[in-house]
Amino acid sequence: MKKNYVCSDVHAHAGVLKKALDTLDADDRLFMIGDAVDKGPDGMRALQILMDDPRCEMLIGNHDLMFLQHCICQQNADILPQDIVNDVAVRWLIRNYGIVTWEAFLEESEEEQQRIIAYLQHRPVLKIVEPENRKFILVHAAVPKDFDSAQLKDMDMDVLRDPVYPFLYDWKSDFIWGRYPTHIEGYTTVVGHTACQHFGGEYVQSEGNDWMDIDCGLAYNEPSSKLALLCLEDMSVQYFLPDGE
Repeated sequence: MKKNYVCSDVHAHAGVLKKALDTLDADDRLFMIGDAVDKGPDGMRALQILMDDPRCEMLIGNHDLMFLQHCICQQNADILPQDIVNDVAVRWLIRNYGIVTWEAFLEESEEEQQRIIAYLQHRPVLKIVEPENRKFILVHAAVPKDFDSAQLKDMDMDVLRDPVYPFLYDWKSDFIWGRYPTHIEGYTTVVGHTACQHFGGEYVQSEGNDWMDIDCGLAYNEPSSKLALLCLEDMSVQYFLPDGE
């Protein structure tokens, strides 16, 4: 029977992502809810695995969006205010460890670079999934506190469009940066973004039946770092360690 799985915050760990994918059947689905890039050892490879596996659907995360925003700023540096270009570059390349990702991206062919940019521009921001008569909200970080839950639906990158420069995005939105539990009646919200180690644990964290954080700290590159794979049909969780651990 086809099953739906969720993982998050792969952070350039291609090997551990491959381990998780090897446990899935051909007709299963994997939703990776953001942050394919930065901090890990494998440059573009984890992102490319997600792009090329038809079982996978990746949602946008804050690191993915900072990467995309930097690419777009570089392409449009002649028409954008320099403070916008600089702000994105400093916050991603320096403060969020994007430099290794950028160097790996520049090593790709121009055709592959454009394929990566186009893929990221068409990522979902929020997905509603309803297996086994249970409703899930999948989002990288949080549903904004002022969001009208009556309007809840699948959302794409248009929800993040910058009103002044429509080819840019609101890369500071709570959809991808919020660090608070989301509680919406009738739904279980599954997020990543904030590593469970932040809450003092090494495994998935939850509040009742309506919120779960499955980021288990691959970004930290520490002994407690692992990838959590959540099955939505039975709420079971498998954990995968990076190679050599």
